[in-house]
Amino acid sequence: CSSFSLTQVNGLKTICPSDIEKYEFTLANNGELQDTYDLRVEGQIAPWVTLSENQVTLEKGATKQVFAYISSTQDSLGDYEFTIVAQSKTNNRVTSSTASLRVNPCFDFKLITEKDFLSFCEHSSQSIPIDIVNDGSTQNTYTLEIEGPDWASLENNQIDLAPGQSRPVNLILNPDYGVEGEFKVAFKATTKRGKLTNQNVFDISVQKCHSVAVDIESSQDSICNSLSNTYNVLIKNTGQFEKDFKLDIQGPTWSQIDSSRVFLDADEERQVTLRINPDFDVAPGEY
Repeated sequence: CSSFSLTQVNGLKTICPSDIEKYEFTLANNGELQDTYDLRVEGQIAPWVTLSENQVTLEKGATKQVFAYISSTQDSLGDYEFTIVAQSKTNNRVTSSTASLRVNPCFDFKLITEKDFLSFCEHSSQSIPIDIVNDGSTQNTYTLEIEGPDWASLENNQIDLAPGQSRPVNLILNPDYGVEGEFKVAFKATTKRGKLTNQNVFDISVQKCHSVAVDIESSQDSICNSLSNTYNVLIKNTGQFEKDFKLDIQGPTWSQIDSSRVFLDADEERQVTLRINPDFDVAPGEY
């Protein structure tokens, strides 16, 4: 008089992490009497499963479709099983049906870099290519960002990749004159689907390659108006490259230098002359 069955309509289902999937089961009252059945979920991934109903009442010979909704977690890769158990409230008899689930690495990706360290001169531009490879089984959008000095930037802030596709993104470095030292630039890529993140940290060394030293033989002196004097000025290229230096003077009109520019190789020095010749009517004072 009491007989019932629970069968699975679907076979193995394959989903991506963080996705939701629906399974269908058929509960049938094969006995001679009306009965009520309690439904529950058992198995490793039971916490992921929500049933469309937890109790079903069936007349003799009636059937009912019961749905199980699975919400996989972000890191749930692999093969799983869960079991739906139906228990009769009339005599506590039970029957069950087991379903299979496979969670694929749909959103996996990796970053490939040729170098993680770079040393170069100030006031020069360098770029580091970063290959983003979509190892997942679905198309995805990647949000790109960096943390570092303000002279570091990205040529793209977002890219789309099909499964198996890769694309380079350039990290652009452009420190100005006067920038010197050791810096770290952190590159981070985050998937729109799956919210997975990969990152890489680059060590950047910026050298002070462009510099010049100026030394005047006397930093102060006294002179009478209408007289003149000259002072040696030593200019040295303390940088690493040859340079053409423009010379200028900031001061009264009766102060002059005998050259307007000098061309110096790296570590080369040259002497120019500063001439001071105040007119007769120049007021006494400090200049």
